[in-house]
Amino acid sequence: MTYGLKLARRIVSRPALSGWAGAELAPGPDIRSDDELLDYIHRTHNTVYHPSCTVKMGADDDPSAPLDARLRVKGVEGLRVADGSVMPDLISVNPCITTMMIGEKCADMLKEDA
Repeated sequence: MTYGLKLARRIVSRPALSGWAGAELAPGPDIRSDDELLDYIHRTHNTVYHPSCTVKMGADDDPSAPLDARLRVKGVEGLRVADGSVMPDLISVNPCITTMMIGEKCADMLKEDA
């Protein structure tokens, strides 16, 4: 992230953007060192996206899938993941309702497995 902030500053400082770029509002031109930038990042960052596909479910023999088809974490007893991270691939619509249905399905599987 610190590299990204420095890169953004370099890009915006190019002559081709001089007519478009205004003053840096945040973190501000006085924040220069990696430590200062990292502090700013820790205090202000968040995601505006719907994180997904980071802990995908898959077949038992799929080494790239940390979850089995019933959303259980492989090798960990009693732990399941039921959010957008379980999707093996990005979907083409807003993932909100899909994620809610993953939670509903997981609740059903928990009842079945009890």
